[in-house]
Amino acid sequence: MDWWNLTGLLLAALAVLVWLAVEVHRYFRGRSVLSGKQLLLRGIVALLLTGVVSMIIWGAYYPWAAEQQWQQLGFWTLALVLVFVIVVLTFRDWRMLIRERHLRRAELYRQMDAELGPPARRGPKRDA
Repeated sequence: MDWWNLTGLLLAALAVLVWLAVEVHRYFRGRSVLSGKQLLLRGIVALLLTGVVSMIIWGAYYPWAAEQQWQQLGFWTLALVLVFVIVVLTFRDWRMLIRERHLRRAELYRQMDAELGPPARRGPKRDA
């Protein structure tokens, strides 16, 4: 692994941790649209992603001996499994976000209907 790849991975891990800190700060200040479940799920994903980046860096620089081939295979398999877990959790977060958007939209339409009345009363009156 060359210097540019290492720098890019470290910057990506740092960006994920900064993003997580900003999300937590927004949530506790009351300016976040995320629920507590979503924040927890995103925190878990961010920490897993940082862990996978750390595993990639450590695995690339660790001097694996010839006798450690099974350990090396297990290490990289674990990293791959963690990536799949991240994908599944991210998909779950996306589904929660879509559900929340639909609930907010339905509530907005209910409020509009209560203020304006049914659509038949809102339309222009026609002469018969």
